[in-house]
Amino acid sequence: APFDFALPGVSSISCDHHKYGFAPKGVSIVMYRSPGLRKYQFFAWTRWTGGLYGSPTMVGSRPGSIVAETWAAMMYHGRSGYVNCTRKIIAVTELITEGLKNIEGLRILGCPQVSVVAITSDVFDIYLFAERLHKAGWQLNSLQYPSAVHICCTMTHTKKGVAQRFLEDCKREAQLLVREPTAPAHGMSAIYGTSQQVPDRSLVEATLDFVWEGYYSLGGDEGGTLSVPLGLV
Repeated sequence: APFDFALPGVSSISCDHHKYGFAPKGVSIVMYRSPGLRKYQFFAWTRWTGGLYGSPTMVGSRPGSIVAETWAAMMYHGRSGYVNCTRKIIAVTELITEGLKNIEGLRILGCPQVSVVAITSDVFDIYLFAERLHKAGWQLNSLQYPSAVHICCTMTHTKKGVAQRFLEDCKREAQLLVREPTAPAHGMSAIYGTSQQVPDRSLVEATLDFVWEGYYSLGGDEGGTLSVPLGLV
């Protein structure tokens, strides 16, 4: 099924090169259906005392090195290289999907088409399942509404034996949790499970703001924080 500009309702498409483009983080592109849509991302200020200021994006100044690195990565892989990687990733995604379908206690959400497989459980805490897999060396991303996790398949998973080891670890942890479905969650699994039960989402947002404040605050002489707020630009 088409998902690009062939669909009348698609007006823009964004792409992060650092994912399946195998480039460094910090480079993304956005494609528009027409120049008329693109013009709305431009910013200009003509009354600044420092002169005329214009920027094609919200970011402003950016390093050119990562652009060069991204170009080098794309030239290195080329169209045929990316197509070959895509075929391998889709193949391993299908392998993992079929394997997860046969594990008791797990249920596939939707119908995986490319590289992402989302799973949930009607038997045990899926976040606790992901936490245990994390201890075994696997990184699953937590989802909500409904409670679920997903694996994003990459070229790493296409290496010999990796997908099979993942499925074996999934089966082992699922079997343990099926026997003990009420096992308590800890860490991030407990946070995700609890936050979904809070009806006032503004409270959850306030909690996230508090977490970020903790990252950016610097300890003062008396254990307080400096009066100058810090932030990433």
